[in-house]
Amino acid sequence: MTVFTPSARLVPSDRSDAALFQYVDRELEKARAEIEQRFLAGGAALAAAYDLVGELLAALDGAVAAFSDESARLAAERLKDAVAELGRSTVTEERRLAELGAMANVGTSISPMIKDMQAILEYIGVCASATRVTGAGSNEFVGFADDITNYVAAAEGEVDRFAARLEHIQLRLHSVGTESGRAVRLMAETIPSLSTTLIDAAAAIAQRRHELEKIAGRAATLVNGVKTKVASVLSSLQIGDVTRQRIEHVQAGMRHVLAERGDQAELLGLHAAAHQLFGGLVRSLQADFREQTRQIVSTMHSLGHDAEAILVFHRSIDHSGQAGARDPMQAVETGVTAARGLVVEIAAAQRRAVEARDAAWGLATELLDDMGRIGNLRNVRDDIRCLAINAFLRCARMGAKGRAVGVIATEMNTAAERLGHAADSILKRVADIRTQADRLSGGEARPNIAGELNDVAATLRAANASTGSHLEVIARQGGAVVARIDGIVAELDFGKSLGEALEACASALRLGQSAAAAGPAATDNALIKQFSEYQYAHYTMASERDVHRAILATTLPEYIPVINHKSLSHSDEIIDDCFL
Repeated sequence: MTVFTPSARLVPSDRSDAALFQYVDRELEKARAEIEQRFLAGGAALAAAYDLVGELLAALDGAVAAFSDESARLAAERLKDAVAELGRSTVTEERRLAELGAMANVGTSISPMIKDMQAILEYIGVCASATRVTGAGSNEFVGFADDITNYVAAAEGEVDRFAARLEHIQLRLHSVGTESGRAVRLMAETIPSLSTTLIDAAAAIAQRRHELEKIAGRAATLVNGVKTKVASVLSSLQIGDVTRQRIEHVQAGMRHVLAERGDQAELLGLHAAAHQLFGGLVRSLQADFREQTRQIVSTMHSLGHDAEAILVFHRSIDHSGQAGARDPMQAVETGVTAARGLVVEIAAAQRRAVEARDAAWGLATELLDDMGRIGNLRNVRDDIRCLAINAFLRCARMGAKGRAVGVIATEMNTAAERLGHAADSILKRVADIRTQADRLSGGEARPNIAGELNDVAATLRAANASTGSHLEVIARQGGAVVARIDGIVAELDFGKSLGEALEACASALRLGQSAAAAGPAATDNALIKQFSEYQYAHYTMASERDVHRAILATTLPEYIPVINHKSLSHSDEIIDDCFL
């Protein structure tokens, strides 16, 4: 920036008013040109400072927005839903395991019945052999024994096949029970801590959103403050244009005075009044300029404090408080990812258990469809009883030999009745197996908890990455921004040398003022009256009119409008100083 240096001579050596006014005019012109340059630089400095703060504000807004959108809220809700679903899954698996056990118990209860049937059939076969021996020589009894033997052989085949099928189902049920038990144990071991992890994660997300919402509110206040400050500085920068105009008004007034011709006494009075007026105007604009530029520099300096406030927000978001430490939300993301792995294991165990249960259900269905084979044993029972009764009736006509066969026939009839009861009991229990299998409900659709957690982890990963990148920008540039703004403000010296130049002009005007003309201007000087009207009509600022009315008030015609503005704070002091 160019340094403005006023001329070393305060007043020309010839001490003439013309030389003095020309000297002041030149010095003011230099000051006017320098003001334009410096206020252009001031506008550029303001833009640079605002851009730097704006970059930090944008980074802060990005960090805050990462967890403030709808996806973060939905992620927390998904975690709560996952916890609830895990609880329901535990209850469901325990119920299914109990039903599976009941189904296996029914199958176990059938095994003794099958053994009873096999024993009964074996006994009936022995009776048939005894009949063949006892009734040797009697074709009727031998035929009876052969028929019984055939029935027994067929029935034994049916029972053996049924027993083999039941054993297969029991083995499958044992496998299913083992798999379901493993799933239930895994859920019992992992779901409590898993639920705690997910609940804590949901709470952490909600807490982070709450914290960021508060920071967003405070940041909005900061943003509005920055905007207000920038608007204030932009408004205050008008002081450069105002000061330039006020300098031009003084220059125009001096040239008007130098151009006046007339009576020597009136000219001397005019020059004395002009010295007073121009001195007051210069001192007033000098004081106003100094105060306004001080406020500009102070306001711009506060932008550096705003940048420091953003660094405070950065520390509020980054809870670690230590360089390089991980953000707590990254730990939450890691926890959700780990939880998702456990849920995958649970889902796999559940899936294997369901597959095994479905297979057991299919076998139970086949067994129920195969009941006809066991049901056929009731027909065998009826046939054997009919044969035994017929044999008993014939035995009554055959004497001692017939009585022996009759005893055997009676035993076969009793055994056949027992065989029928055993078949009925088995059929009832097979129906119970099917009922238990239907209640297993292994194939219904379940929510994809692992997929939900995967989506939540992805949401957290994206939010953490976004927050981290923005916080990194603030951490990396924040300190540099504060230092840069301070440097900009330090370089921004609106009044450097300009104040001295304006002071030199005001002092020159006072030194050139005639002692005899000190005090209020004469009221009967036509040149003063004409000059006052001319000068007053050119003012654009209330402070200029205040100074003018105080020094040349009696010379103003009533028709000249006076703008009733509140004058700048230093005007009254400057006016009083003009009469010292």
